Amino acid sequence: MKHLFTMKMGKFLIYVMFLQCLLIGGAFAQDMSVSGRILAEDTNEGLPGVSVMIEGTTIGTVTDVNGYYKLNAPSNAMLVFSYVGYLTEKVKVDSRSTIDITLLADLTALDEVVVIGYGEVNKRDLTGAINSLNTDKIREANKVNSFQAIQGQVPGVDIKSLGNKPGSGFQVRVRGFNSLDRNGGNPLYVVDGIFVGDISSVNPADIEKIDILKDASATAVYGSRGANGVVIISTKRGEKGKTSIQYDNYFGFREAYNFPDLFNGEEFVQFAQDAAEGIGNPGLPLDQIFGADELENINNGRYVDWVDLIQQKGFQTNHTLSVSGSSDGLLYSIGGAVTFDEGTFPGEDYTRYNLRTSLSKELSSVVEVGLTGYASYELRNEGSREGFRSAVRLRPTGNVFDQNGDLQFFPTVNEGQITNPLFEENNVTRETRRLKYFGNIFIKIKPLEGVQFTTTFTPDVEFGRYGEYRGLFSKAVIGRPSRRRAIYDSQNRLAFTWDNILDLEKTINEDHHIKASLISSIWSQRFDRSDLQVRNFATDAFSFYNLNAGSDIRERSTRFEKETLTAFVARVNYTLKDKYLFTVTGRYDASSKLAEGNQWEFFPSAAVAWRIGDEDFLADQNVISDLKLRLSYGEAGNNSVAPYSSQSLIGNSFYVFGGDVVTTANVTSLVNPDLTWEITKEVNVGLDYAFFNNRIFGSLDIYNRKSEGLIFARQLPNVSGFGSIIENVGSVRNKGVEVNLNSIIVDNGTLKWSTSLNFATNTNEILEINGNGQDDVGSRLFIGEPVNIEYDYVWDGIWQTDESDEAESFGQLPGQVRVRDLDNNGVINDQDRAIIGNNLPDWTGGLTNTLSYKDFDFTIFAYTRQGSTVSSYFHRSHAWDQDNRPARFNGLRTNYWTPTNPSNEFYQPGNGGPYRSVVRYQDVSFVRVGYITLGYNFPTEFLQKFGLNSFRFYLTAQNPFTFTDYEGWDPETAEQNTWGSAFLSRTFLAGINVKF
Repeated sequence: MKHLFTMKMGKFLIYVMFLQCLLIGGAFAQDMSVSGRILAEDTNEGLPGVSVMIEGTTIGTVTDVNGYYKLNAPSNAMLVFSYVGYLTEKVKVDSRSTIDITLLADLTALDEVVVIGYGEVNKRDLTGAINSLNTDKIREANKVNSFQAIQGQVPGVDIKSLGNKPGSGFQVRVRGFNSLDRNGGNPLYVVDGIFVGDISSVNPADIEKIDILKDASATAVYGSRGANGVVIISTKRGEKGKTSIQYDNYFGFREAYNFPDLFNGEEFVQFAQDAAEGIGNPGLPLDQIFGADELENINNGRYVDWVDLIQQKGFQTNHTLSVSGSSDGLLYSIGGAVTFDEGTFPGEDYTRYNLRTSLSKELSSVVEVGLTGYASYELRNEGSREGFRSAVRLRPTGNVFDQNGDLQFFPTVNEGQITNPLFEENNVTRETRRLKYFGNIFIKIKPLEGVQFTTTFTPDVEFGRYGEYRGLFSKAVIGRPSRRRAIYDSQNRLAFTWDNILDLEKTINEDHHIKASLISSIWSQRFDRSDLQVRNFATDAFSFYNLNAGSDIRERSTRFEKETLTAFVARVNYTLKDKYLFTVTGRYDASSKLAEGNQWEFFPSAAVAWRIGDEDFLADQNVISDLKLRLSYGEAGNNSVAPYSSQSLIGNSFYVFGGDVVTTANVTSLVNPDLTWEITKEVNVGLDYAFFNNRIFGSLDIYNRKSEGLIFARQLPNVSGFGSIIENVGSVRNKGVEVNLNSIIVDNGTLKWSTSLNFATNTNEILEINGNGQDDVGSRLFIGEPVNIEYDYVWDGIWQTDESDEAESFGQLPGQVRVRDLDNNGVINDQDRAIIGNNLPDWTGGLTNTLSYKDFDFTIFAYTRQGSTVSSYFHRSHAWDQDNRPARFNGLRTNYWTPTNPSNEFYQPGNGGPYRSVVRYQDVSFVRVGYITLGYNFPTEFLQKFGLNSFRFYLTAQNPFTFTDYEGWDPETAEQNTWGSAFLSRTFLAGINVKF
């Protein structure tokens, strides 16, 4: 069905483009002379260098030093007047010989409305560090996931993919790690005023704007929930005017690329012989390494490329339809979408259905009511965990099919573990279904001028189910019925927020503007889950839907959690003469997760800004268009701990008494009556700037953030009977610089070229652990070092033949990995381990180039993460660790050591030595082209014939190129276990945006 739709849509686009070509080809009327003068609205003086073009042609001119122009144009032509920093004007000639124009200043960047949490302000009035993405930026990316739409676009926001399967998650860090927990520190996500766990369920095509609050002053209004930054998403809403219908669609395919270099057939045979020598069997005959079938394949030059065999092209499409407008004071916007994304390995796909509603009605001049609702239903099939890994590991000398033409379960007779990956698609099911709804019901009352009271209730409901089944011919079961297994996990989550907001606003003598907000907020969440696992099924007929058919119950457990947050907030914004800006916020928070007596805490913040560009001493210059200096200080709390962590919990234990197994209860954790808030204190200095009539504009931020009282599971001696205790044990500092630079390089009416550059660097440092000034080596936490370091022995090359005596003194042999004896005592031990890298990048950046020529537009975006070192799971699993057996697995093609090839790059096969694992530490820096988009906007004259407001056709390539020295599949996901991994892929799409 989906392929039929693709064919029909393709034909439709061809017909439309052909018709457009026929209609646009008419000749202009007879030329006439047209002249006039162009004035600037803000100065009422003539503007030199204004571009005056005849629309749809390359014919035009520019104004002289006094703003005058003259050109010949057809009597029915459309003239386009454009100049950087001013709004473009279009005027029809209509046989007029004189046309004078006053261009209006383009204040869009300054008048842009920014959502700051419980309110909005113009960008010119911001005092905090906030970056925004509008709908155009999001639309250009055409991503399936909202996280992908932000990735690389905002300085100081590091977004890293956690997998390449459709529907995979993302790790988001705003201004570094503020926790000792390597998996902690996610920002708060707010969609239309609703707190949500993540934004993966939000259709990017539904997003109007994304505002990201970064410094403690900006996030202070959210208190403890905003300690790690806040991502605010505003979805599309109705506007006053006639009904508008919009349809967006894209379709295309994704394909795998960036393949690691694995041994081909001939290379693997040589490798196998070298591995035999490495384990002490030089000259081992091939028939003692390979089976008879493999020898036949070798002799006939028949080899299998297993990785190529399991690939497929994955189909991808999205359809979004929305209707918005107003009627009798009712603003409305309703939209629906369906998204399908198929992976490059069979059995992997992701489907999402979205439904969005937004209604608001002014019942009178005093009362307004409204609601927003967002529902999503997601179905994710993750496919096999083993198929991908097996394809990489399998020898190229094996057989796909047996003598009867059927799939061969074990491709090599000597291997009883790695199975044919082609069995996995039909024998493994891993399916997640998630139904989610969140909404916002509000009432606004304006009893007096400058007074507004708003009460909102926002429910957030989620139902999820994970089902897994491994059939008889899966790798996990290997043909044994007793190992068939089914897993059925279900979870329910209900959360709500009730906010009451009183806004007061007053302007005094035009010089003093005050806006104050008083807020009370209650948030509550309950969560329950059940997990079941059963094995030993007689048939594969029931998958995971009938667990009663299995006889071996392995797991049955339930879980329940409840937590609440209560807060009272006051925020005051004061503006003096529209040049001096002040913001003060105080929030009093209470968390049910912390110890009794420590649940309440007060968090203050303050910010000032000076609009230097509006001062009189800069009035007579034309270089600086805008200049604003910002300074802020803020404190934020964080309760990043699981519910009940301050209490003693009860668990089960078992012992044998009289031959019977007896179940009993025992205390599993220690109580901590002192568990309290983490507190983050941050200073931010920022500069917003614009030069040459906003031709160059952007921002610069420098911050210093210190987090104290960090919550962490401190290790305890074994004699205590407990492994750890949750305590406030340490502190971390994050310092950094963030740059956002935008420029309009060319803008002459016909051709426009603009760029957007962002850059960020962050230095993370542990200041204290456990309060004793000592490192926690077992947890890999070191004072003065970043949180996410890699700690191991230090690579020092390969022991060479002429170094055999020295190698022997360390108990090693030539060909093995050599590591440094850091203390020079002649012994390699734990004291010789060191910090060898940090998986936080040294810096990140992104660059967007956008060109438009007439009705065509072209955009290319690239982003980078530089200076990150991680423990590569690809090298851990596929750098051919042979377990002292000759060439059991295929793996990475390397320049390995042999007696006749004294390489210093990789160890001898089968003879890596005790420190061979250090080869897994890899620099995973990369530059990736995020997308390349070419679009065409059909001309207004053509659209009017069909009753359309706009029609855009585009072609997009997503992630088409990745530049890196990393040898694995994907440097971004190098840390992820290849058990369940996927190919790095790129996507090619065609799409349309139609508005009626």
